[in-house]
Amino acid sequence: MFYVGYALLIGISATVTLAANDQVQGLITQGVQALAGVLLPSATVFLVLLCNDRSVLGPWVNTTKQNIVAGVIVWTLVLLSLALTAATFFPNLTTTQLEAGFALGAAVGGLGGTLVALRSRHAAKVAAAEVAAWLHAMDEDDPAVPEPLSKAERKALLEADRMAWRTPALSALEKPKFSPLRRAGLLTLRGYLVIAVGLVVVKIVQLAAGH
Repeated sequence: MFYVGYALLIGISATVTLAANDQVQGLITQGVQALAGVLLPSATVFLVLLCNDRSVLGPWVNTTKQNIVAGVIVWTLVLLSLALTAATFFPNLTTTQLEAGFALGAAVGGLGGTLVALRSRHAAKVAAAEVAAWLHAMDEDDPAVPEPLSKAERKALLEADRMAWRTPALSALEKPKFSPLRRAGLLTLRGYLVIAVGLVVVKIVQLAAGH
């Protein structure tokens, strides 16, 4: 069904391209570019969520450094998407105004990243405290308590775990659990997409009516 639907979309696109005149093709090209800029951030957000889904990727999930880089990339794409949308509907915006918007967006992204990092650090400390309390409750002479692993041993264990990992079947995966922060972020992204796509469609219709 995927290939059938894909073939139908290609057929419709080819028909529209061959039947339309230059003005219509120009509007379609501009509209597709604007929609691509609007939809790209949402696609990358879902990709980052997938890269942190341990039930799907197991030991291959993103590390903290990878998540930092991914967060910077995604937020940059969001800002560029907002700039594209704003420049499309408000062509009189100046470079200074756009730069001010980027600066404000960077500040908001830095603040949000700091809050997320602090929350993750607090969660890691709580988990470490629970493990320490469990080890303290064990008898020090109990041979069942393992010695702490060195960095090289942890790396070798991770590599072995990665080589042995197999992604389970889709039917065997549990439904993802959404935290309040993740749910709020996805709802915000969804609202932005609905508004931005609607504005792009309205702008295309206005341009077509003007011609």
